[in-house]
Amino acid sequence: SLRTRFWLVLIACLAFIWLMTFYELDRRQVGDLRDVEHSTEFQAQAFAEYTLSLLMLMNVILLDLRTRWDGDPGSFASAVQRRQDYMADIAFQVAVIDEHGWLAYSNLGAPKERLDLSQREHFRVHLDGRDRLFISKPLKGKVSGKWSIQFTRPIITKDGFKGVLVVSVSPDSFATFREKLAPDTVITIVADTGEIMVRQPDNETAMGKQLSGTPYLQALAPLSGNFTRRAQLDGVERIYGFYRLPEYELSFVVGHSVDSVLAPYRTHRLVIVSIAAGISLAIVVLLLLLFRALALRGEMENRLQDSQAMLRSAVSGKPRAPSGPSVLAGISRKNT
Repeated sequence: SLRTRFWLVLIACLAFIWLMTFYELDRRQVGDLRDVEHSTEFQAQAFAEYTLSLLMLMNVILLDLRTRWDGDPGSFASAVQRRQDYMADIAFQVAVIDEHGWLAYSNLGAPKERLDLSQREHFRVHLDGRDRLFISKPLKGKVSGKWSIQFTRPIITKDGFKGVLVVSVSPDSFATFREKLAPDTVITIVADTGEIMVRQPDNETAMGKQLSGTPYLQALAPLSGNFTRRAQLDGVERIYGFYRLPEYELSFVVGHSVDSVLAPYRTHRLVIVSIAAGISLAIVVLLLLLFRALALRGEMENRLQDSQAMLRSAVSGKPRAPSGPSVLAGISRKNT
C-alpha cells in the first residue's frame, strides 16, 4: 500500500542519513585522537632532545669545576664565581662533599653546623670508585631548603677518591619547554625507578611521588610510544607520548587531556548532528507532502473510477426498445 511504501522510504532515508552521520563522527573522533597520539610522541622526543642539551651542559660544568678543587674553598669559590655567567640560569648551588661525607664547600654560604651528607645517595653512589655522571632523584637541600636535582661526579686525584662535586639544579629549569606547547599540556621526566623528577604544572605536588604501571617503565620498553590512561596524580585522563634516554635512565613524557583534545570534535559533532537533524526534518516534511499529494491523487482516481462505474451501471440499466418481430406478434394477437 502507499502508506507502507511511505514508511519504508522514510525509514530508509533516515537510516542512511544517521548512519552517515555516525560514520563521520566516528571517523573524526578517531582521527583527532590518532593525530594527538602521534604529536605527543614527537613532542616527547623534542622534550628529550631539549633536555639532553642541558644534561650535556651540566656534565661539562662538572668536568670543568672538579679540576679546580684543590681542597681550598676560597680559591674554588673564585673559580665558581668566574663561571657564573653560564651557570646562573641553570644551577643555583655548587657544593663539594669531602671524602668523609662532610660538606666542604657551598656557594650559598657555610651552614651554621657541619653537615654530614655521607648517607646521601649522590655521595654513596660514587664510593665504588667509578667515574660517572649521576643524576639524583629530587630532594630538599639541607642548605638551600629548595627542591633540587643533584648532578654529581666524583673528585678523583692521583691519591684516589677525594669527594664529590655537586651541582644542584631546580626542576623548574627543565620546564621551559612546556611554554612552547598548549596550555593544557603536562610534561614529566620520570626516572627508571618510577620517581618523578620533573612535572609541570604542579611540580611541588609531584615531588617525592612515584609512578607505576606505565609502558615506559616496563621491562624491554620501547624507546618511544604513546598510550592513554588516567593520571595517578590528579585523575585526569590524558593521551601520553614518551621518549626514553636509557643512558641517563630517564623517560620524557608529554600528556594532553582527552577532554581538551576532543573539544574541537564536540563542536564538530554539534554542527554535524544539527545538519543531520535539519536534513531529516526536511526529508520527513517532503515525504509527508508527497504522501499527501499521492494519497489525494489516489483518492481522486478512486472517486473518478467510482463515478465511471456508476455511469456504466446507469447506462447498462436503461430499458431497450422492442425489436421488430415482437411488435408484429403483438399486433397479430390483438387482431385475433
